[in-house]
Amino acid sequence: IEMLIVLAVLSILIGIGTSSFTQFRSTVIFNNEFEEFTSVIRTAKNNALNLNRESNQKWLYGIGVDISNLEEGSEYKMFRWCSQFDEFGGDLTQGKFPNTIPGENIAGLIPTGNYSSDCLRDGSITTDTLINEYTFFDNTVDSIVTLTSTQDVGYILFESLSGRVFTYNKNGGLIDNDTEITFTRKNTEISKTVTIFPDKNLINYD
Repeated sequence: IEMLIVLAVLSILIGIGTSSFTQFRSTVIFNNEFEEFTSVIRTAKNNALNLNRESNQKWLYGIGVDISNLEEGSEYKMFRWCSQFDEFGGDLTQGKFPNTIPGENIAGLIPTGNYSSDCLRDGSITTDTLINEYTFFDNTVDSIVTLTSTQDVGYILFESLSGRVFTYNKNGGLIDNDTEITFTRKNTEISKTVTIFPDKNLINYD
């Protein structure tokens, strides 16, 4: 009987220890996922402010993060938004918003769908397009994380040189309100949020 009691106690202790380790591991993974995501956003902003463009590349509207597949638990990636102009100065490069005619208050769409392979001035690009800047920033969200975004956010963009932040929905339309992107651990109420304030050109990481 005493042996059975000892075995029962050991079984309970092992169960508690395993549960605690699982919870700890989940917390570490969750925190790492969020920090990795916010690091990509910060890098995109820094790259847009310090625009490094090859001499044979067309003008870039900006650099951003494509999260259009993130809610489904797939990838997100950093991209460059390549214009159809060789240099800054075309009408669509000087508007209130990227890809917008000066004086217009309706923003042009960000291109969605397939990515182009490059952004060269060789005549192969006749319209604006997205190109993948860094493939090693493509990430898969861990299975313990669920993500929700207000306004159906698909793209976060930082304008070239100014660093102004814009958000676009999955159909490519500009979102003119504050937006939230929330990571939540499955089966818990633990969450972390990225809040974007375009009017203030501000992003909070909570």
